[in-house]
Amino acid sequence: MHSGSITNHGEYCAFDGYSELSKWVDAVMLAEAGKFLSEVPRASHLTDDTPLDVNYYVRHRIEAVWRIWLTAKTDALSLVKMLDEDYDASRPWSAYIAEELDHDVLFLSDLNHHGVTEAQVRQIGPFSSTRKMVAEIESGIQKHGSLPAVAYSLFVEWNADRYSGRAVDKARACLPTEYLNGAKQHAEFDIAESHFPMILEITGRLIAKDSGRITTLEKLIREIALRFREYFTELHHSDLAFDKPSAQIPKNMRTQAC
Repeated sequence: MHSGSITNHGEYCAFDGYSELSKWVDAVMLAEAGKFLSEVPRASHLTDDTPLDVNYYVRHRIEAVWRIWLTAKTDALSLVKMLDEDYDASRPWSAYIAEELDHDVLFLSDLNHHGVTEAQVRQIGPFSSTRKMVAEIESGIQKHGSLPAVAYSLFVEWNADRYSGRAVDKARACLPTEYLNGAKQHAEFDIAESHFPMILEITGRLIAKDSGRITTLEKLIREIALRFREYFTELHHSDLAFDKPSAQIPKNMRTQAC
């Protein structure tokens, strides 16, 4: 559970409170989702009705672990900034980032059932698009304060609310339950803890202090969306045996679809 809560909401910049900000975020995110569907090969593979490419799914979960590891640092850097920007907002933010830091173990548990160890995940490494995105968030924190890290969480939690559960449901049709427990727990935790509404509220507080920050927020969201389009394109074109014999998916799953 998150410790701390936000009080004294006030108005969010040019928005009439939480509801208007939520509508604005939806509009930006839906526009980016449209780009994703039109530009990325197999864009909806994880949630559509086509047979699941298990190698694709597993490599995607490996990248999820790397994003948790890499953004743990940017989250920590953002907390330092937020403590000066808005101490009350830093209370739920600090609890949230501490929880997210621990969620690598959920995906690593699933990967272990696929025969992929933590050591192999570290050997495989993240895609270049992920490294670039995290580097941009880190440099953005130096320029814009905590907002770039919050924008990243806003982006991923918006998508998680809509797609994470559906991805688990699709995978459940062909994978044993124990292969999905971590991903299922992660998706359910996001909903139960109201992660997106909480991140949206923190966002509102941060942009309320400066009318120009909404422009910065939109730019940050669009840059993050671009990196995710690049990531899924890399995923599509990658050698899903990972190019490293010691870090391959077991042979009996290497070309599996279901």
